[in-house]
Amino acid sequence: MLGYLDHELNDFGEWVKRIHPDDLEAMMSAFQAHLHHQTQHYVAEYRMQCKDGSYKWILSRGQAVWDEAGNPTRMVSSITDIDDRKRTEAELRQQKEILQTIFDRIPVMVALFDRNNQIQLVNRELERVLGWSEAEFKEKGSNILAECYPNLEDLQTVLEQIQAATGKWQDFKTRIADGRVIDTSWADVRLSDGSKIGIGQDISDRKRAEEKLRRLSAALEIRVQKRFLTIKSSLTEPHKFLELGAVGAIAKPFDPLTLVTKITKILGWNIEDLKL
Repeated sequence: MLGYLDHELNDFGEWVKRIHPDDLEAMMSAFQAHLHHQTQHYVAEYRMQCKDGSYKWILSRGQAVWDEAGNPTRMVSSITDIDDRKRTEAELRQQKEILQTIFDRIPVMVALFDRNNQIQLVNRELERVLGWSEAEFKEKGSNILAECYPNLEDLQTVLEQIQAATGKWQDFKTRIADGRVIDTSWADVRLSDGSKIGIGQDISDRKRAEEKLRRLSAALEIRVQKRFLTIKSSLTEPHKFLELGAVGAIAKPFDPLTLVTKITKILGWNIEDLKL
């Protein structure tokens, strides 16, 4: 397993010399605890240096044999190669660390629901936006949804979206911990074990911008319509062009066709748009 010949590891001292320095203290602590009758079996995981200089993770299990006076006389033990397992565990820890960092730092709300729509986990952004702590979310369970959506119709829509977990985004009016109502948008995704992940965004700023743009657009449309009606009306009353600042457009002697042509050119209109 380690690449040595029998005589190269023929005593405990030679074995100990090849244990990774970072693991030696823990290994010796477990070894001594067993020899002092503090544990029923000796069990330790540590890195052992192979003949080629590399290190391999091993699992060492042992049982000491004591004499009548309670002194250890020898030990029977087994060594198992766990290098692949430990490398896999290290990779999983790294992946978990990466995912945890993303989960905590990503600027969107994330919530994990079990099969019964009970909240199991929330990220920091969700705590920040909605105002409840992760402990409060877990304590309230699915009741937290009723607080966020006091209207029964809205609550039913939210529950149906979570249960369906189609991944499609839907906008909601969400009441937060301090009683304010904000605009949010949520999408839910189902995992292989039946649990669901809810991903949400606070879209209040976007909604306010859209509403402001809608009001400006409506006001502009009204002003354009009024201007258009004024121009159409003035076509039958040429003297009204004085009010439009179009005095220079009036031909002398007065010619209605020339007047209309010049005015539409000044205002950027198509003459076809000004037909009565």
